[in-house]
Amino acid sequence: MILCRNDWIEVSPDDPAYYPISSNLRYEEQGSRRVFKKLKNGRTTFRDVQYHNIYNLYERGDNRSIYLPVGVLSLIRDTYFSSSKIKDMRKFPISKSLNFTLDFEKYRDILPGITLRDDQMICIRKMLLVKRGIIQAATGMGKTELMCAFFKILESELGHIPTAIVMEPTINLVHSTVRRMQKYGIRAVDYSDERNVLTNTVSVCHPASLGNDIKKDEALMDNVVVIIGDECHHLKSDTFRNPTHRTPNLEYSLGVSASAIDAEHVGKTDIKQYDYEEALSIGATGPLLVDITPKYLVERGILATPKLFMIENPADEAIGQNMQRNWNELVKKRLYSEARNVLVCKCADIFREYSRKTLILVSTIEWARILLSLFDEMGISNCVRASYGSGKFEKISNGKVQKCDEDVMRQFESGDCKILIGTTHLYEGVDVPNLDALILAFGGKKDRLQVQGVGRVLRRSKTGKYAYIVDFTDSNGGILKTQSNIRLRRYRFDRHSARLYILWDNSGRCKEHFYGVGKSVSVF
Repeated sequence: MILCRNDWIEVSPDDPAYYPISSNLRYEEQGSRRVFKKLKNGRTTFRDVQYHNIYNLYERGDNRSIYLPVGVLSLIRDTYFSSSKIKDMRKFPISKSLNFTLDFEKYRDILPGITLRDDQMICIRKMLLVKRGIIQAATGMGKTELMCAFFKILESELGHIPTAIVMEPTINLVHSTVRRMQKYGIRAVDYSDERNVLTNTVSVCHPASLGNDIKKDEALMDNVVVIIGDECHHLKSDTFRNPTHRTPNLEYSLGVSASAIDAEHVGKTDIKQYDYEEALSIGATGPLLVDITPKYLVERGILATPKLFMIENPADEAIGQNMQRNWNELVKKRLYSEARNVLVCKCADIFREYSRKTLILVSTIEWARILLSLFDEMGISNCVRASYGSGKFEKISNGKVQKCDEDVMRQFESGDCKILIGTTHLYEGVDVPNLDALILAFGGKKDRLQVQGVGRVLRRSKTGKYAYIVDFTDSNGGILKTQSNIRLRRYRFDRHSARLYILWDNSGRCKEHFYGVGKSVSVF
């Protein structure tokens, strides 16, 4: 027997699907990892360690039953449940109260000051009618507006806001989402202020605090009928995902993200065609409902047209054989190299000269401070700031890094600050106002970081209709070269619709290559 509930699917040991599921819905990861150790004499040695990890998409109960997250139901039904009896115990009180012959057209103006576009209306309809799944949409598409319209329509149909949770990956996003929902007349609260789930209210929270309270009170989520995971690629983590599996009356479980599902996996109909992290996100929510790419939004003029410059990394520091696969050492040798970072600063300075506001993305505070020092040496530190998350900002003056108590984001929006250096918190979910140019200094090969990073600059509210992106080929860096080639392929063939310019010559001609940034962009 298979019991399908609002939060779990229970498969008993006597069901025909039990053994196929237990043997097939598991993911294996194997390979070797180079482990480095520093010796007493200061030298470094290493050894290759083999690993073989197995992850199950399901959990086992005390009764030997298998428990699957209900979000995978549509992607396993035909494969595993065709010869099984399914007892559907799910309850849908909200859906029963809704008029499914809704004229959605009348809701285009449900948010004050905004007329929802066709693509946004399609997403909202999917969210309301399908109830479970992922909305994948490029940064700048208006995902917060999707969530707000979703709640406003439910309120209009039901006469009240359903008891709901919106999970955000950062505290800054919690505060931002509460403000924007309240702006649209939605009853939304910061969960950290209440430490309770309020009836007929949208509680916006960081999942860590919510998870701690669920451990203390197992009935905390009993009245919750809607959960939305913003930046839902974070559902791969237990902290982010667990609340969706501890909500017995959950009717709507939705995720929004720019990068939850890899482009190669879009349209797949079997859960095994997704990688493990994607499967976890799907399990917590449901299948991919809509995929709106940056290319789609660029072609319709909703996002700015990206112009990409791939610049050769001039760093030529010697790399020993032992260092080739030591990522941390390689980064410090090549990505932190003076020649590369000077080039990063020169590129940013060119954009500054033409009154373009530039965001430089790096991976560490140490790296950000290196760039601050270089800008100080160039004599332009007065218009440069660094952001490290949690409201922490820094500036540099006369060689001294100082804490910055100013409203840096407001300064950046007004143009008083022209160059902003940001660490990982700026990769996603933060609106960097009126951004013109982006320099991706961090390297790497992760698709998600690349998509999220590029998304920072594609919003249309800028000096012109073009968004400028600078990346590096890192051709002298072993593994760094491989990673830069992967990024280059994505730019050329993937989702960004970038106009690509590869600059192989860095011999003092950077400004010449960038001619047109400050004038007519048609010269490219």
